[in-house]
Amino acid sequence: APDASEFFYTMQYRGGQFSVIMQVQKINGKWSKPEVANFCGQYNDLEPAYSPDGNKLYFASNRPIPGSNGKDYNIWYVSKQSGKWIDPTPLQSAVNTSADEFYPSLTKTGNLYFTRAMKDKGEDIVLCKWVNGQYEEAVSLPGVINTAGDEFNAFVDADERYIIYSGYKRKGAYGIGDLYISKKNEQGEWGESSNLGNSINATGLTYCP
Repeated sequence: APDASEFFYTMQYRGGQFSVIMQVQKINGKWSKPEVANFCGQYNDLEPAYSPDGNKLYFASNRPIPGSNGKDYNIWYVSKQSGKWIDPTPLQSAVNTSADEFYPSLTKTGNLYFTRAMKDKGEDIVLCKWVNGQYEEAVSLPGVINTAGDEFNAFVDADERYIIYSGYKRKGAYGIGDLYISKKNEQGEWGESSNLGNSINATGLTYCP
């Protein structure tokens, strides 16, 4: 959490058959034992991410959206009221589609970056801008980040100064998937991505920064 009072993480059964979000709280300066988050346990929930103000927690889930028969993954959030996380709510249709959406990352302006399964390839990192109280349609990030291969699971600085993400099976990579960084220039454009190096990237899959 922004105030370091609690910590959420994904616990996933080997093979990915089931995943749940776990919660740990700091009480009197000590971390509590992990417990299943109160809004989880019935569906596959994963990849929690705080809003910069700490009042909302976003996550991916295959729980059904009301009025829909889909079983894909979508982005949801819960709100914190009186110290408790309540009211799981799916995001708008600009964000959630019939494809899978994963790994949300929020900015101070309300912009939402996330991973989406694409029709003509694997996965892209996309952006939904928050404008006048709603999300605009998702746009894939430019070619300095997204390629013909798979890009996914991006952490975006809350001020949108840089993005760290996973690139899959890229030429010259240290492993099957490496972490890369791109920074914005003075014009607000994303610059060429750089590999974060073998002090971070290993021979396997390095992801979920």
